[in-house]
Amino acid sequence: MATPFLYIDVGVDALTAAVCETSMKKIVSLDARTLSYESFDMSWEEGLLTAALDQVNEDMGFDGCSSAVVLLPSQWFFFRTTDLPFSSKSKIKQVLPLELESTFPSENDLFLTDFTPPARLSNKEVNRIFSASIQEDQISGIADALAEYNIKPVVITPSGSAPAAGYLALKKEKESFLFIDMTQKEITVTLFSKRQPAAVRSFRPEALTPDRFFQELNRMMIDFSRCNHDEIRF
Repeated sequence: MATPFLYIDVGVDALTAAVCETSMKKIVSLDARTLSYESFDMSWEEGLLTAALDQVNEDMGFDGCSSAVVLLPSQWFFFRTTDLPFSSKSKIKQVLPLELESTFPSENDLFLTDFTPPARLSNKEVNRIFSASIQEDQISGIADALAEYNIKPVVITPSGSAPAAGYLALKKEKESFLFIDMTQKEITVTLFSKRQPAAVRSFRPEALTPDRFFQELNRMMIDFSRCNHDEIRF
């Protein structure tokens, strides 16, 4: 029998949790709940996540779950593209945080960074690295809340990029495309080039008109083409 795991989508205005298991190469949801943050009279700093998890556990239980896949709002992350003269992952891990440090809004906060495999640019002696960074406090807050149930997060990823990765796995023939994940509170656009994420933009729907949104999409593609000296056809 497969060991169940916990799926958690920490949304902008609600938390969705599901107990899942892998069966016949498919992931099956055994039980799920969605809780609006409006039902809790507290802020994130006051323990909103812990209170929401407590309520979900009371409603359906986390029995048997020892691991979790966690999706966080894309707007919590800082997505960057950096050129480095080497491709060694160990060297990138050492140097990349130093390169990114000045691009973050606060020099006093600690950030955790992950990156895609480096892509060698044609006619250039550099490798392009696409990275995502998030404040360490936000990750530790998730880990601490789950530790109360002896559950360890094994995957933490931007919510808008998760369905994009799923689409990529299903569509083996797709090489370069835009993937748009839309919810009522957040729109995440991921640009893929040669089956690797190359750019991500996150928007608040209330701040966009349809015309403005398509202008942003067009700008995103133009900026990518200019930086990579490449034209993607969709």
